Amino acid sequence: TAVEEYRRRFPAGSYKSDAEQLERALLISLGPLESLPEPRRDRLTKLLLEAGTRKESLTGLELLTLGGLLLTRGQALDAAKAYSEAILSSTSESLKRAAKLGRSRAMRALGKPSAALAELDSLPGPDNNRLDVILERCLVLRAQGKFEPAIKEYVLVLKAIEHEDANAWWEISEALARTYVEAKQARTARTFLEGVRNKDRTFGGDPARRKRMIQLMREVDLLAARGD
Repeated sequence: TAVEEYRRRFPAGSYKSDAEQLERALLISLGPLESLPEPRRDRLTKLLLEAGTRKESLTGLELLTLGGLLLTRGQALDAAKAYSEAILSSTSESLKRAAKLGRSRAMRALGKPSAALAELDSLPGPDNNRLDVILERCLVLRAQGKFEPAIKEYVLVLKAIEHEDANAWWEISEALARTYVEAKQARTARTFLEGVRNKDRTFGGDPARRKRMIQLMREVDLLAARGD
């Protein structure tokens, strides 16, 4: 009958599945994950996980997005799996690069810096000059306790971007200051922090960053007092 044919061609739940697929695409299109309000991030995570539970085929971009969402939730192992699936399912070289970078972050979060470094080393040569790759490599080096190579990279980046990206410059300055502290270089850390404070006492106009940097200066004073 016509009703049976309709039910065969349009099974129950198919409309819901299509609608959720469209919703996933819309949420992903809204921009970087960090710019999405938390309720929307939670909704997108729920939609992607439910689609996976139903054995729906997620696109490479959806898997890449899921990896990022899971990583921000602290689910590094699940994030690594999502990134791996993204690499296998996509033909886009730029998406594969992003997934390998994400998998490096996941490995680092799992306390596996050597595996994280292997992910970075697998990237094509030109990608090693990208800022996001350089900064991830610095974090991996710090996780391995190799502070001097990380410090050198941070210093080179700061010189390169000083007049190009003010916000990134301040973020990397904070990372460099923390690396000096991790390396127990109290005198160098104090000199550097005083220098950036003299450059701009608001530390780039971000109240939260200013608070963190002042706290870091206190940590440096304690480090120096202990004679570390």
